[in-house]
Amino acid sequence: MIQLNLSEAFHNKDSLSGKKSDFGFSFYPRDVKLTELVHHIRTGKAFTVGHFKGNSRTETQFVSSQLLALDLDDCQMDIEQLESESEFIQEYAFMMYPTPSSTLAQPKTRVLFVLDQLETMASRWRILQLALMEHFAEVNPDEACKDPARLFYGCQTADYYVNYPARLPIDLVGGLAQPLAERDDFSLSAEKYT
Repeated sequence: MIQLNLSEAFHNKDSLSGKKSDFGFSFYPRDVKLTELVHHIRTGKAFTVGHFKGNSRTETQFVSSQLLALDLDDCQMDIEQLESESEFIQEYAFMMYPTPSSTLAQPKTRVLFVLDQLETMASRWRILQLALMEHFAEVNPDEACKDPARLFYGCQTADYYVNYPARLPIDLVGGLAQPLAERDDFSLSAEKYT
């Protein structure tokens, strides 16, 4: 089981009601099995990596998170290439799927990692997320993913990768952050949000 907020208000990137409020207030807290999360994503519905109080996905309502995510919009590798070329992804990625705007000419992939334990502070979650993004800097992950309240769109697709038993040890990600903590640019980026 995993705790996060899910929305039924979107299909791929389209708001079903056309209401702007859906972007902030249609995400309800849920405890779901990973198989349910995969189904939710594969049917084009939206989700957050964080678990929030009520249906408001704001950082002040952050409760916890057990997911880290990469948005690879500027990476020329598709799901199969990412899996075959990255041992880290082979071992630790829970799910990969194309984003709704992905094309054969310009693949856009989302990669999800399930942490082996909950993180209950948004500031610490952000450090973990920044460290993961830095680890994958060569594939240019979208920097907006450092926001714990970020929404992610699912994609109605049959082309996806799932490794249900995969867990990313939180200590391993913390270890990725250690050498980065000494860099001024990383420290400033992290301090900005703590």
